[in-house]
Parts: sequence; C-alpha cells; structure tokens
Amino acid sequence: MNFNKEAAAFLITALLIISRPLPAQQWCQNHQELTSPSYKQILKKIDDRRSALSNHPLIKGPADQILVKLINAESPIILRWIKKRNLSDKNFKQMSILWRKYYLENFVINKYPLNNQELNAIIENFLQEVNALTFSVDIKKKYQDLFGQAKTYAIKKVGQMPLSAKDKKAIVERIEKIKLYWFRSLKGSKFEKMPLEFIKWGIAYDPIPNEINIGIKALKYSNDETIFAVFAHEIGHSFDPCRWVAFFDGKFPLLKVTSCLRTKDSVNAKRRDDTPLQELVSRGRLTAELALSLKLNPTCNKVNYPPTGFQKDQIQEAFADWFSTEVISIAPYLSINLRNDLCENTQLMPGSSYVTNDTRLSKIYFAHPQVKKRLKVVGSVTYCSY
Repeated sequence: MNFNKEAAAFLITALLIISRPLPAQQWCQNHQELTSPSYKQILKKIDDRRSALSNHPLIKGPADQILVKLINAESPIILRWIKKRNLSDKNFKQMSILWRKYYLENFVINKYPLNNQELNAIIENFLQEVNALTFSVDIKKKYQDLFGQAKTYAIKKVGQMPLSAKDKKAIVERIEKIKLYWFRSLKGSKFEKMPLEFIKWGIAYDPIPNEINIGIKALKYSNDETIFAVFAHEIGHSFDPCRWVAFFDGKFPLLKVTSCLRTKDSVNAKRRDDTPLQELVSRGRLTAELALSLKLNPTCNKVNYPPTGFQKDQIQEAFADWFSTEVISIAPYLSINLRNDLCENTQLMPGSSYVTNDTRLSKIYFAHPQVKKRLKVVGSVTYCSY
C-alpha cells in the first residue's frame, strides 16, 4: 500500500514537471501589447498610399490586363492565388483591388529598376514618402541613442570575458565600427536591389559593410528595453561563429558557449544539413567555389542555402541571443519589458535558423542568473556560461 502511494506521488510529480509550461509561456500571459500602437498607425498609412499607387494608370492598366488573361486561360497560378486569399472568382472588383497591390509589389517595386523611367520615379517617390512618414528626426535620434548605449555595454561585456587580449581587441574594434544604415533614397542605396525589404524588415546586421540596416519594422518594438536588446543581438552577429571565420584570425574563442547551446540542456541549436550540397553543385545550382566555402564554414547559412525544407544552422541566432542576454545583464534595460516581442506566437518555416520564441526566452534570456534573479523568473534551466 505504501509502495503504491509512493509510486503515485512520484508519477504525479513527474507529470507536473513534464507538463509545466516554459517560463516564457507564463511570462507572456502578462505581456499583451507586443506591437507599438504607432507602428500599426504607420502600417495603415503605408497601405493607404500603396492602395492609391496601385490605381495609378501605369500600374492599374497592365495589372488588370494580366488578371483577365490569367482568368480566361484558367491559369493554375491565378487559381492558386485566388484560393490562398479565399476570394470569390465571381467578385472581380474585390479580386482586382487585391491583384493590383500584388502586381505593384511583385512585378513593379520588386523589379526595380525597370526600363520605364516614369515607373522608376513613381517607385522612388513612394519609398521616399514611406521613409519620411516613418522616421522622423526624433525617432532616428532615439534609435541612434539606444544603439550607442548597446555598443557601450557590449564593449564593456567583452572586456569582462575571459578572452585573450588579441581577441578582445579585435572584437572591440569591430563593434566600435558598426554603424546604423538609414534609408535616404532608393537609387544607389543597398535597398535598390531589394526595395520591399525596407518595408518588410526591421533591424538586421549586414556583415560586409559592418552595418545594421534599419527598416520600417524597427518601429514594431513596443519599448526601449526590447529595442536595446535587439541592437545587442545584432551586435553579437558581428563576431558570431560564422562571421569569426570571415573577419577574425584564429579559432572562435567562445566554443564552450556554442557547444553548450548545441545541447538539449540548452536550446539544442541544430547544425546545418548539407545533404543536398553535392546534388546542387552537380545540377549547377551552386558553384564549386561556393560549395567549398560552405564546407569550410559549417556554421554559415546563405540566402539560397540550405534550400527550403533543409535545416539551416541555428548557432548564429542562438549565439546572438546569448550575447544580447550577457549585455542586458549589466545594462539599465533589464526590466519586465525585456524582449516582449518574443511573446509573439510565430510559425517557423521548416529548417529555420531560429529556435522557437518561447525557447529563446526561456532557455537563453530567462536562464541567465542575473536576469532570472532581477525579474523573478521561475524555472530551472541550464545557462551557457563562458
């Protein structure tokens, strides 16, 4: 009888441990405002301008002609497009409104620069308006100030790490040189080859020029603490395992951390799946030179490699989160607003370079002893210490 009671108690305890939600799931219940209200207003204004632009004669006319041709031909492309948006093929007016926007983005803006100079001017003016609408002088100053502070505390944290004097010097010099890249005009800018990324991306590190690109989605973050943490994350990318091979000498000095981040006790950051590598080379989809570069840099991902559905390496993003946490732990931006953007329930693509948001929060940010203590986070998770 006593044995049964003990066995039952053990079973109940085990079930409670297994079913206990991650700290992030508990935390996020109290964080409902994940998106800045001003960002929502800006998106509405941008969409209004996009709708007006889609009705410009140079866009509306060709768009409608293509739509009619595709419908009359019963093209599988347009049928899938209609089905995906739950549209009625009998409501041509509603369909044409959405199609013009789609045509504007995918066959006009995304194809910039075009042979038609008038269309090029329309696209340039549209993005100039969007930029002026989004980034006022005050907003730019705020982001520059937060970025400057993130750099200061990142450099301080590197100074506290048990690294060689040579590695510390190299990392600090690279961090010091990082700048924010702001949109000024489309023509001649790095956004020229990817105009829609200015609207659809937020804060992203660009390794070759050592810059952090600022897009419209940068305004989505609802508080300064999150913006600061995101900047610290992007700064971490300047010397993550992939960038270390390209821009530094010697072995990556924080292998203890990345090895820990690979384990199941931490975030179990997956390695890159190179199964399709040789086949892509033989089919001419990858050059032999790029394939060799990938083999020599096993933690790096490219835009087109691994291909969709195959696992990208997750250590770059896991390391950047880890460094962000280290920086936050010594900065005045450690509060209940920490990375509330990661409370958003987003669906990851198969093979994503990210682990899930709740895993990022629970097993990196909330696993840090200082963060856990200051924010009174409940839960026992291994933190990857250097």
